[in-house]
Amino acid sequence: RRATTHPSCGADFGSSQTALSIQQTDMSWSLKHYFDCSARAVWMTMTAPSNGFPFYVGVGIPTKDRFSELRADALVMGDDLPELTAAELAAIPDEVKDDPVFVPRGYLHASPEDQATCAHLDAVMTRASRIRNGRCDFYEPFGGTHSWRVLDADGNVLPTRGATYHVAVWLQEHTSGKLGIAMGNWRENFWTAFDLADPDCTRDLDDFSEKYTSDAAAAKAFPVEACAVATPAPAPAPTAGPPTCPAGAVDDATAAPYEMMMGCGVVG
Repeated sequence: RRATTHPSCGADFGSSQTALSIQQTDMSWSLKHYFDCSARAVWMTMTAPSNGFPFYVGVGIPTKDRFSELRADALVMGDDLPELTAAELAAIPDEVKDDPVFVPRGYLHASPEDQATCAHLDAVMTRASRIRNGRCDFYEPFGGTHSWRVLDADGNVLPTRGATYHVAVWLQEHTSGKLGIAMGNWRENFWTAFDLADPDCTRDLDDFSEKYTSDAAAAKAFPVEACAVATPAPAPAPTAGPPTCPAGAVDDATAAPYEMMMGCGVVG
C-alpha cells in the first residue's frame, strides 16, 4: 500500500530531518518519487519490530525509454549494522554522508548496469518478474502497470527490537528521474487505517507510470536531465589593512630614519 497521500518530488523526504516515517515496518509499503535535483536522496526512517527483523527495500523505474539508463542505490543504516568498507563509502554520495545521522555502518545495495536478466532479484521478486522487451520487468496487477526492477534487496537484518534505522535511496547518476520504492516486508495490509504522510509536491504525478500521458508531454513535464554540481564560492580577495610602521623603518625617498611617534613616524 502507498505510504503517502500522493507521489512526492523535489525536496520531499530529502534528508533525515524530513525522512518518511515507515509507520509499521512489518508490512509492505510503496513510495513514488520524482527527483528534480532539489535533493540527492530520498530518506526513510523506521523502528525494528523484532530482534533480527528482515527488512526489504527495492526500486522500480517506469518503463519509458528516457528512463532506461536510470539505476538506483540504497543504503540501510544503523549503529549496530556491519561496518561499511572503504569502497562502499566511496560509492555513497557526499550529500548522504554529510547528513547528521549518517554512520559508516549498514547495508549498501547497488543496481547492476546489466538489466537484461532478472539475476539480481531475490526469490520473491524473481517469481513475480519476467523478461519483457529485453528488460527485467514487474507487472503490478492492482494498478495494471509495468516497472523495470533495477534494485532488489531483501533480508537486511535489523538486529535490535525498538532501535531506529534509516534508509536512503538515490539515483546512481545525479540526474532527475522517476522511481518507485518498495519497503518493509512482504505482508500486505490494506485495511488498517494510517495517517499517511502528505508530501509538499504540487506536480501532477497521478499518471506516474505514464499509461495515459503522451511521451512528448511526459518528457516535457518530467525530463531526465543532469543535475548541476554546486561549485564552491571563491575565497574573498584580501583587503588592504591600515599602514604599518615597524621599528627601524626608513623613508623610501630619502632613506632617512623615522622618528618613532604615536602612529607612523615622520622624517627627522
